[in-house]
Amino acid sequence: MAVSALALAACAPQQQAGPAPSPTPAPAPTVTSGPANVALLAPISAENEGAAVLGGALANAARMAATELGPELVRLTVLDTAGTTTSAVEAASRAAEAGADIVIGPLFSANVRAIAPGMASNGINAIAFSTDTTVAGDPIYLSGYLPEAEARRLVSYARSQGIERFALFYPLTPYGNAAARAIRTAAGASLVTDVSYQRSETGIRSGIAGFMADARASGATGVFFVDSGAGLELIGTEIEENEIDTTGMQPMGLGQWNSAETFKTFAVFGGWFPAPDPAALKPFVTRYQDAHDAAPPPLAILGYDAVQIVGQLALAARAGTADPYGDAQITRAVGFRGAAGPIRFLTNGQGERGLAILEVGQGIFVTRDPAPTTYNAGF
Repeated sequence: MAVSALALAACAPQQQAGPAPSPTPAPAPTVTSGPANVALLAPISAENEGAAVLGGALANAARMAATELGPELVRLTVLDTAGTTTSAVEAASRAAEAGADIVIGPLFSANVRAIAPGMASNGINAIAFSTDTTVAGDPIYLSGYLPEAEARRLVSYARSQGIERFALFYPLTPYGNAAARAIRTAAGASLVTDVSYQRSETGIRSGIAGFMADARASGATGVFFVDSGAGLELIGTEIEENEIDTTGMQPMGLGQWNSAETFKTFAVFGGWFPAPDPAALKPFVTRYQDAHDAAPPPLAILGYDAVQIVGQLALAARAGTADPYGDAQITRAVGFRGAAGPIRFLTNGQGERGLAILEVGQGIFVTRDPAPTTYNAGF
């Protein structure tokens, strides 16, 4: 996991003869009182249809936020990355040449990694949408729903409900591996069973019965299934067809469960997972649907929130804050207001969002624990 280093400045010894020379003052950062110039990098013309649809939705949501804030506060430019590293670097270069104060996007981790050196050399921070924490760190800040933050939220809630021993069943995929690392960190010594599988029919069928037996033998009462869609459905089918006893075991998942596909898996009925608070999210969804005659994809909110964050930084600039789009302001302890709850960035570039705990019901997700409305009294 990539983390930004904290540089420690060494103190020079004092001169023994004569007074020490006065240090040359560093130039004061420019305080911007005009609108923030922000560039959005999104895969609008990506060959992958799903990526292109999401890129367009990110742009729509970002424009919606910019319109709400007004041109006197935010000026938004949308640049197409086409979903490729080459186009992403070219778009980031155009943003820098046009005088962008800050960049939002891109979406894919490979593209985020590709633009990072150019952003750093130009002194421009980027609020990216990737969930790959290996690309986080100055000048990249991740605003997506990270498995690290999701795991912390769910393990904390589970413990508040009396669950102290956890088991983990996860696929050997990039996301599965990242989620497993996050759950291991969040659960610590409370993770008593940890089993991986190849994400295939054979891998799931050959692994699930042994995993469940190990989980029960080790006394686990919280069981993480880090999968979704067809993979999660097959896990559930195997549990049901083999009549595996799940009594006293609370099914648990991460944000991937936030899909209608999850309702196909009866074995996770009553299961818990972290997600944006539906009640808080509803006004954004309604405004987007009214504007575009279609419901937004779940990740569209990232484009909206990123522009809202820039707007809040621009307000700080108007108040006289030095270097308003720099690291100190982006990582401010009070964080930012998002459409579905509070957001804040850590110094290692990772983001945290206020998340609700949802329960899988009959064709509906029920809120068990609402998202926090603030991270502290500064909101």
